[in-house]
Amino acid sequence: MHVASAESDEAETEALLGASSAEFISPTPEGSAGPRHQLFAMTHREVRELLHEEQVQMQAEQQRDLPQPVPPPLEEKRLVVDPCLGRLELLWAKARLALVILSGFAFVALLGRLGHNWLEMRLAKGEIPPMEAALLIGVVMPAALVGFLCVLEHTEWRYVRTVFPTSEPYTPLLHELLPRLRRLCRL
Repeated sequence: MHVASAESDEAETEALLGASSAEFISPTPEGSAGPRHQLFAMTHREVRELLHEEQVQMQAEQQRDLPQPVPPPLEEKRLVVDPCLGRLELLWAKARLALVILSGFAFVALLGRLGHNWLEMRLAKGEIPPMEAALLIGVVMPAALVGFLCVLEHTEWRYVRTVFPTSEPYTPLLHELLPRLRRLCRL
């Protein structure tokens, strides 16, 4: 039974190392009939530990070659209120934003009322010039609403810049268009 165990150990060592233990034995001098001496001696447990260590190192190298995880998208980041912002400044920033929103409702109501008055006046005269109606409905009213939206966006930008100064940079549309318009006017 001891011989079978030695043979199975030899086969296991050969399978693990990829070579027989005879390759690791030093040759005997010619003419000597004595036993061969091994260059090193390792138990099967040491062989398994060495192979396990190599496998761990190979896995670590493979993981280093993998792409790094992607940071979370911007939507998941939370805004943090400026700790140096006083209560009065915070209230003033909120009040400015609220005033612009309320004035926007008033502006839209006024614009609707002016449009209604213009239409009543033209209907009372019995004619609505198509060019005048097209300009009012297609150019004047949309331009006024877009102007209000630009003012609202600018106010929101000021609010975010005041309250959350460390957030991602944001440039309102009006701030991007003004330099382009200035360059076009110079040409």
